[in-house]
Amino acid sequence: MIFRVPDDQLLPWPPRESISVPRAAKILGCGQKTVHHLIEEGAIRAYKIRPDKPRSRYRIQYSSVVAYIKEIRRKSLLDDETN
Repeated sequence: MIFRVPDDQLLPWPPRESISVPRAAKILGCGQKTVHHLIEEGAIRAYKIRPDKPRSRYRIQYSSVVAYIKEIRRKSLLDDETN
């Protein structure tokens, strides 16, 4: 008998904390290409659903999007204080 590890144990974070690229773009108020750039830069955390496929879709960690927004706001406030 072969036992299979449940998918949710293989993921880097719980599935309920994952969002799609279009959803992240909507939350951030930007385009999907910008979200892909943020993923590539490491600004937000994501993983490919099928890493063996070049055009595989990303799943994004929702809390990393929230953290990115907070960091942008913090930087914006610091810039406002210096002007």
